[in-house]
Amino acid sequence: MTTYADQLAAIASQLAPIGAAADTTIAMQNTENVGLTAEAATLTAQVATLTAELAALQATPPVVVIPPVVTPPPSVTPIVFVDTDFESSSTFAQAVAPLYGPGKLTTSPVASGTQAVEQDSPAGGSTNYLSYRFANNAPLTTRNPNGVFIRFSVALDQAMLDNARTSGQCKLFLGRYLDWNSTPGAVAPNSQPGCLMLGVGEAFFGEGGTLANQIVAAMDDNIVIVPGSPTGVVMTALQYVKIQVWVMRDPATNTGYCKLWIWDPATAAYVLKVDVTHVDDAVYKICRNSDGPYDHFYAMLPTPYANVAGKCYTDRVKIANFFIPD
Repeated sequence: MTTYADQLAAIASQLAPIGAAADTTIAMQNTENVGLTAEAATLTAQVATLTAELAALQATPPVVVIPPVVTPPPSVTPIVFVDTDFESSSTFAQAVAPLYGPGKLTTSPVASGTQAVEQDSPAGGSTNYLSYRFANNAPLTTRNPNGVFIRFSVALDQAMLDNARTSGQCKLFLGRYLDWNSTPGAVAPNSQPGCLMLGVGEAFFGEGGTLANQIVAAMDDNIVIVPGSPTGVVMTALQYVKIQVWVMRDPATNTGYCKLWIWDPATAAYVLKVDVTHVDDAVYKICRNSDGPYDHFYAMLPTPYANVAGKCYTDRVKIANFFIPD
């Protein structure tokens, strides 16, 4: 005869597996809950971090820099204004056209080919230079939708380096404005603000010192040394340095842009040295908003100045509205 005890034992044996399964389910749920809690804590921390970053961005809006492009976008018609290595003629004026300026052709040193331009600054200094003037409002000069790129190779002799280091300067590049209603080539009374100015010499950094013969970049308006300068590139006598300058102007926002690349032989590439975006203020401006009928932007290549005697050499000049590969 089955007793109550036997019946209870049978019921207990039937409940045991159910209880074990319930215990397992509860354990799994607890484990899952712990994982979800940890994940929730992680997400909460990430939200806090992103909130802090957003607050920082809202407090200091980022400066939007318009980058130059290697190939002009469809909206920009590619324009090459100058492309010369001075090989086209043995006559100076023909070989340098459409550039102009005093000088002579030389066979050494050259950056490529067999000819370059030599400019000899006598004792007492001079303002010899090669120059290119942009036609009025074509291509809107620095207001071209892609800006203006100027690439050239430049070398100095030992006398120029030595003399510039102790007194005066040698500008390697200068962009200003000319008044073509007067004598062609004459500097306009309102020739500044220009754009980026490059050079070596005492006038840029003081006599001698660790910056001797090092290329320095400054704004031509109020002579402000810009971030990225001194560039760390030291000129050696008769050794060409390949340089590319970009300048652009947005008249709607009174903002100027400029960049400077210098070729690095070790990596066989242009290295960006200066990258400036600047809204006009009382300190300086980068270029200006208009080119009037008698007011033209022009690019000026090596010019010794302020009692500096020596020789400058220029080769491989190209000016376009797009980045110029080597």
